[in-house]
Amino acid sequence: MRTSVGEALYREFAAYYDQIYSYKDTAKEIKFVVAAMKRHGVKGRDLLDVACGTGRHAKLLVGMGYRVIGLDKHKEILRLARRKAPRVTFKQGDMRSFRLPQRFDAILCMFTSINYNTSMKDLVRTLRGFRRHLKDGGIIVFDGPIASKGRPTEALSGDVLDQNAAVLYIWKDHGRLTEGTLYWIVKGGAKRGTKDSHVLMDRHILRFYELREISQALKAAGLAYDICWDFSLARKRGHRPVFVCWKA
Repeated sequence: MRTSVGEALYREFAAYYDQIYSYKDTAKEIKFVVAAMKRHGVKGRDLLDVACGTGRHAKLLVGMGYRVIGLDKHKEILRLARRKAPRVTFKQGDMRSFRLPQRFDAILCMFTSINYNTSMKDLVRTLRGFRRHLKDGGIIVFDGPIASKGRPTEALSGDVLDQNAAVLYIWKDHGRLTEGTLYWIVKGGAKRGTKDSHVLMDRHILRFYELREISQALKAAGLAYDICWDFSLARKRGHRPVFVCWKA
């Protein structure tokens, strides 16, 4: 049995990376973003997808006629994204420090990506960067889980992807931070038909903020906002908050 970590996961088993998150309703999320733009009178079509991953959102948006730049810090993820969405411009960069020579009508940061800012300082820095790249009248949309009472400090779960692959998730809280470790077990590794298995370990450090903390960070970044829930403009309560922000 062989074990790999880091970028090897994205390079060797990118197809499984997408399969793991196939449960995400990307079309619903994009429908929400477009509806939020309409509600706020955003007519421009220049969008920035921060922490774009494999380009799921960007691909759909380009297909709807938007001009999209996708930004991610993982070069192997971007390699897959460029194959999947060749009409999108992808750039490598960190959400906390990127600088682009243009501004955008809407900026997205989807699927828990905002929670990779593990301190209030980083969160404010990221949000200020978003504001700096936002056109007047534009909006920022991001979502992510929040801190909640009664959440278990340790959790274990797993999925069988197909007859050749499975994934095990281990989540542990360390004070305000949560460590997530994913173990992918793939039969045959990169060479199907072999008896050996390949284990890929993918580790993530996240912070789940309270709503008041996100509110404080948005205010410090010079942003006003509405909170929607579960990608619905109508819902006032739910499981997952979605922040729609604009220049204060």
